[in-house]
Amino acid sequence: MLHVDKVDSLLTEKLKITATNLVPFRYYTTTKVVSIHIVSFDLMNLEKSIYRKTNRYVELIMVLYHYYVDPMGLFISLQASQELRFGGSLRNDSAKPSLISDSEKVLDEINLKKHWFHPLVTKIEVSQDGLYGTIFKPPGDGPFPCIIDIPGANGKISNGVAAVYSLEGFLVYTLAFFDYKDLPKRFCSMNGPESFYKPTALLKENGKLMECEYFDHKLSINFNGVIKQSPSFTAAFEKLKPETSIKWNHISKNISFRIISTLDDWILDGVVNGSNVRRQLINSGHHVEIDFVPGGHLIYVPYYPHSSHTYNKFDRLSLGFGGECTLHGKSQETVWENNFKFFKKVLGTPPSLPDYERDTVVVVPDSELKRDSKL
Repeated sequence: MLHVDKVDSLLTEKLKITATNLVPFRYYTTTKVVSIHIVSFDLMNLEKSIYRKTNRYVELIMVLYHYYVDPMGLFISLQASQELRFGGSLRNDSAKPSLISDSEKVLDEINLKKHWFHPLVTKIEVSQDGLYGTIFKPPGDGPFPCIIDIPGANGKISNGVAAVYSLEGFLVYTLAFFDYKDLPKRFCSMNGPESFYKPTALLKENGKLMECEYFDHKLSINFNGVIKQSPSFTAAFEKLKPETSIKWNHISKNISFRIISTLDDWILDGVVNGSNVRRQLINSGHHVEIDFVPGGHLIYVPYYPHSSHTYNKFDRLSLGFGGECTLHGKSQETVWENNFKFFKKVLGTPPSLPDYERDTVVVVPDSELKRDSKL
């Protein structure tokens, strides 16, 4: 009854999922169960033995209710079920759509495989002279247009986005920049000590000390555990001088910019911040394009399950990312497509990757799906 045109596909490829032989006027639900891999994190002072065991598989369940027709509706509306611990991060490795009737009987199901990494792309690990990262090289001798991906989440090597970038035929570098091996353990250690928390900063620009204003935390107000920082920021902003501002005119005019600002970000005001950066770049004569899209704080790769909250190990709290699940998922799809229109316009269009040998039937061992399913 269920049919999928490609059971083995790349993450960004769109699928056609259809169901036949259904009874008119009966209620049917399409459900997708995803086997995911949990990203390790230390939550609430867990014992190290437990911490090491957080790399495990659980089931992620999503029930789709279509408000409009979208061929990838099952994928853009993914969100975590109660089996996933609050604040946990995850990635989508494989998927199984099911068709359930109004009697809650499973009528049919098909295993799918989604690749974040093209089987014909070469993955090269780099570890030399303080440079750590991964290179994703397309097949062939090149030259290839190149993307350098610097993940901002934790400073370590994070291959997810870079691998998906390489699906389009680009040569991709992704690099660690702190909290990894012999690199500085904290971001602020890369270029001076806690610049916003001490009267005298040691941040440098072109080898010279930058002038920074002192951020006075004592002006902040605490309401039942919620900190209102506007008085501290207001006091700091009143002291700002042209010398402490970004030198927009010093940025090369050969650099083109693309900005993604979300409308439902619970951490930063995407509209205000995005508009300010765009205005400054336009005034300084740069080429810039911007997308204002519905979504929360983290716009990731297409069809990445939405998380409205994520645990932050540095601050030891769960951050509210925001964003409505389906709108956020659709934005990840459209933003990704527009990103590559921009890259191809600015960097050039790489050769298309050759197709790989695809499975016609995907078998997922029951032991893999059920292993450590309870957190």
